[in-house]
Amino acid sequence: MFALLISKSEALSHISDGRILSAARKREILVDLREGFFRICALAFAGMFVYRGVSHLMLDPTRINVALVAISEILTFTWLLLSRRPQVRDWNPLTVVVSVVASFGVGFIDLEPGVAIIPI
Repeated sequence: MFALLISKSEALSHISDGRILSAARKREILVDLREGFFRICALAFAGMFVYRGVSHLMLDPTRINVALVAISEILTFTWLLLSRRPQVRDWNPLTVVVSVVASFGVGFIDLEPGVAIIPI
């Protein structure tokens, strides 16, 4: 949100043009809004995964796999919340796919009790 604010020198430098915002500044604002939207969506989905993991952990605290999923999702949510805006982005398709699957692949894990592969 603070990235959208412009300084006094930037605001006064554009008055001579007759335009309030230059095309470059409008593009920066659009990029900031888009990144903010994606960050809010990522936080919402990660929050749902945290809620799901913690609620299943409260139902049966003896299940180690659910505890590990809950811990990993709490860490993911915290990193998403505290991460800063990147200066350079890698939009290689392989990198994007690996990043999305690593972040949101936990949604495909079934947390319901089932057959234990390794009995404790």
